Amino acid sequence: MSGKKQVKQLFESGLNFFIETIHPTYLIIGDKAIAMEAKVHVKILKDMEFVFPFTGIKYDQGDEFVYEFV
Repeated sequence: MSGKKQVKQLFESGLNFFIETIHPTYLIIGDKAIAMEAKVHVKILKDMEFVFPFTGIKYDQGDEFVYEFV
């Protein structure tokens, strides 16, 4: 995302424009910290007016994709 306008649009959307399922691929649990790598599966529920924060791409309703998260 770039700029105040895009951040505002994201949070005003109520984050109800997608379903996200996290599939951990690596997990470390320590005494005071936790770290995780995961593949995040996303399904877009509504056409987007702005780019998706983690991919920088604008999606349409019904689009599905996976991104990696650390």
